[in-house]
Amino acid sequence: MARPRGSRNRDYAQRRADLALRASEAMIRQDGSPSTLSDLAHAAGVSVPTLRHYFDDRDGVIAAALAKRAEYHLMTPKADLDTEDVSVSDSLTAFLHGFINLWRELGVGQEFSVALQLAMRNPILGEAAVDHVFEPVLDAAQRRLTLHHDRGELCKGMNLRIAAFSLLSPLIVGLLHQDQLSGDRCRPFDVWTMAQEHVDRFVRGYGTE
Repeated sequence: MARPRGSRNRDYAQRRADLALRASEAMIRQDGSPSTLSDLAHAAGVSVPTLRHYFDDRDGVIAAALAKRAEYHLMTPKADLDTEDVSVSDSLTAFLHGFINLWRELGVGQEFSVALQLAMRNPILGEAAVDHVFEPVLDAAQRRLTLHHDRGELCKGMNLRIAAFSLLSPLIVGLLHQDQLSGDRCRPFDVWTMAQEHVDRFVRGYGTE
């Protein structure tokens, strides 16, 4: 029996996911410029019309690729506490140090770099970058802060989402400066020490002790 016009193959979603993952390896050309739809089709091993069938256009491919790459990377430090005895200062320092490890050892820094390069001033890709690259990390930070807030270790009634931005933003800028922008060659500093000092000031501002 013929498939009704406009209906999709049973394996459509899996095929789309596979194509997105393959195309994700070629989102940026070697010269640093964004890839074209033809570049993405070549990387995925299919024709341009096939990519259009599954994603409509180049932005659709890249948005799906950003989402798929995020699935294959451990994007966030652990939000839960390993022990109830840890202080808020030690907990947040461990959280930020865990993020540095993910950034440098497991490709998270590359994900942020690619997302920023492709998504700036592009509403479609910007939304994908926010949803799949930035928000998972912010959500993990907010959940860690919520644990300490609920234990009475952080100011009652504080805006935990804004606090998550405050906790992470300096470190992300510092890592981009040192790693992706090669600031370690001309203006080096120790991001591990930066994280510790930032937490000390953060806890003095938001802590209850």
